[in-house]
Amino acid sequence: MAREARARGILVIGLTSRKYTDAVGSRVPDGTKLLDHADILLDNHVDPGDAVLSREGLPQRFTPASGVTSTAILHSLSAAIIDELAGRGIEPPVFLAANLDGGKEWNARHMAANADRIFYL
Repeated sequence: MAREARARGILVIGLTSRKYTDAVGSRVPDGTKLLDHADILLDNHVDPGDAVLSREGLPQRFTPASGVTSTAILHSLSAAIIDELAGRGIEPPVFLAANLDGGKEWNARHMAANADRIFYL
């Protein structure tokens, strides 16, 4: 997906672990990895294997760390983008929790205003 997006001129921001990536081989014929197709790479620093817990009697580690670290990185990125836009005097199109009064209507306005840029299957 990253390769195709970049080929179409779309800025690709990859989120992966450089340590993990460097420790494993590629699974595609040309030997490339996500980091080879990203314009910007965000590193979650997860160890190879992406597991943080172990238990006596189990041969493998379990419970991935990437879900937690990647979610924190993406939420931080969203917050920084919103802050930057607001600082430039641009009202960011931030959705409202749909379970709040008026949320459904607020979000419908944002969806309508951005219908040419938001695509759903």
